[in-house]
Amino acid sequence: MVRFILISLLLLIGLSTVQAQTKRQQRKESNASMQDQQARKQDREAQFEQELDARRSKHMKQQTKQTRKRMKKNRKRSERIDKGTHLPFYKRWFRKKHFK
Repeated sequence: MVRFILISLLLLIGLSTVQAQTKRQQRKESNASMQDQQARKQDREAQFEQELDARRSKHMKQQTKQTRKRMKKNRKRSERIDKGTHLPFYKRWFRKKHFK
């Protein structure tokens, strides 16, 4: 009877450590897969940014010089409006009025 109890206790202790090791191993594997996913996501984002920059530069090269200047002026103006800043009073006083 005593042998049976000792053997069953040893088996229970042995099995519990094996389960803990598999859980640790699963966590390590899941962490590794998460890191792989993050690395792939960063690669995709970097590739997307490169393609976007290439398309932008191609688009700008297709425009004439006057169009590029007008685009730059309007881009600066829209950025200024988005920030909420206004032109200085002297520029507002002496500009051409384009509205009726």
